[in-house]
Amino acid sequence: MILLLLLIAVPLGVSLLTFTLFWYETANSEHLQYLEDLSNGRPGRLLIKGIISSYLSLTVTLLLYPASFWRRWWEPRLDPDCPAPPIILLHGLYHNVSAWTLYRRWLAAAGFSNIVLMGYSSWNQSFHALVKRLEQLIAQMEERFPDKPPILIGHSLGGLVARACVHSPKNPSRVGGVITLGTPHQGSRMAALGLGKLARSIIYRSALIRELELGAEKADVPCIALYSPIDNMVLPSSALQTACAGWIHQEVAPISHVAMLFHRPTAKLTIEYLKSMCRGS
Repeated sequence: MILLLLLIAVPLGVSLLTFTLFWYETANSEHLQYLEDLSNGRPGRLLIKGIISSYLSLTVTLLLYPASFWRRWWEPRLDPDCPAPPIILLHGLYHNVSAWTLYRRWLAAAGFSNIVLMGYSSWNQSFHALVKRLEQLIAQMEERFPDKPPILIGHSLGGLVARACVHSPKNPSRVGGVITLGTPHQGSRMAALGLGKLARSIIYRSALIRELELGAEKADVPCIALYSPIDNMVLPSSALQTACAGWIHQEVAPISHVAMLFHRPTAKLTIEYLKSMCRGS
């Protein structure tokens, strides 16, 4: 009974708190007018839709979370005969590899059989250590698939790690492309409420964010940033877009931050971009 109450109370509490902060931020910015236009003068409906999508997606997240402890569930099963490049999936802050439960199925159904999940702890890692781990994983994929640079897909903080990797001068042509989902490309004011040094490192316009922008070289591969107009974890909303050159920014349906992991239309759009990257390679 207690677990059931927690399963209801925690997602609902987080959803209400984060969307309250989102609304406060939006009501004092130009983004409110954008939502007015997007909703035909009814931004409250978008807010309700966002809260519902947040609650449902967080509930699913809690239910799936223990699956990451079953190692066989998420270890990659690589197919050397698959013509598509390998895909490396990077989850966000406080999440784990179970974040990609549906995406892994959708990607496999679309012909992307070689899917690798990069898991990490949000408590004992620095941002630069995560970038280094990703570079090591890319090196492993280079050994297995020498003619197929992997494509990186990252949700939230995972997208920021992928972006740092693709813009590094140490990694020219090692990656076939990058797609980010709800990534705080300029940090997030919401990170001030986070626990741990990893969360604090991505506060809006933090030293890390400025460092990433200053040292970024224009990537010579496709880089796509998908984002929601009502993302409740990345504040302000303008922080969902990167200042780095060469990126394509595309808005998806108005859903919550975590809901992007379970939203089929967003996944279909992601797969379309992946196939476009493959045709262009």
